[in-house]
Amino acid sequence: DVYKRQTEDTPNNRFGWLFLALIYNRQNEEQKSITVLKQALTIHNEDPDLLAMYGTALSQNGQDLEAIEPLEKALELDKENTATVSSIAAVYDKLQMWEKSDSLYIEALKREPRNALLLNNYSYSLSQRNVQLEKALEMVTLALEIDPENGAYLDTKGWIFYQMEDYEKALFYIKKALDSREESAEVLEHMGDVYFQLGQLNNARIYWEQALEKDPQNSELAQKIKDL
Repeated sequence: DVYKRQTEDTPNNRFGWLFLALIYNRQNEEQKSITVLKQALTIHNEDPDLLAMYGTALSQNGQDLEAIEPLEKALELDKENTATVSSIAAVYDKLQMWEKSDSLYIEALKREPRNALLLNNYSYSLSQRNVQLEKALEMVTLALEIDPENGAYLDTKGWIFYQMEDYEKALFYIKKALDSREESAEVLEHMGDVYFQLGQLNNARIYWEQALEKDPQNSELAQKIKDL
């Protein structure tokens, strides 16, 4: 309510818009966040933070193609913003525009070779494509040296081992990921995938069903359960 009033009373104050959109985002109300940011950008149309947040919200709402323009504009205005680089690279990944995402990660890591977020995100991108796995493993290992308890990074390392068909190590790291972070549909599905490869089909079903509860629109996951 405070931030709503602030956007009404002092619309030229960018922080009211940013924080109101952030609150909606934290509440998983992406559409409300998008509406707020769209309105904010009619006033602050050259603000890189608002543009980046708008693009990210669009992507979270499944509007990846629409997300590219504001994210690219945000990056043009603030070329070394690591969060924006990560956001737009993630959108490129989802759209299978890997040459563009790889280029962004490589250039950003030249500037910040020990940035754990960039190291992890590039590693995960490579692991999802099942390419350059040794390079991916080196990068995520460095990310975990910097931030050892980060659940997302642990999951990435586990998934790289999964792609390498080392399922015992994959199980070890993905279990640690689940212990270290709030359970996400993606990590739960990864755990189910590992158990499936280990021949533990009951455990695979348990984790896949938990993942589907969190992501009921995941038709590929629903098909995996059906085929089990």
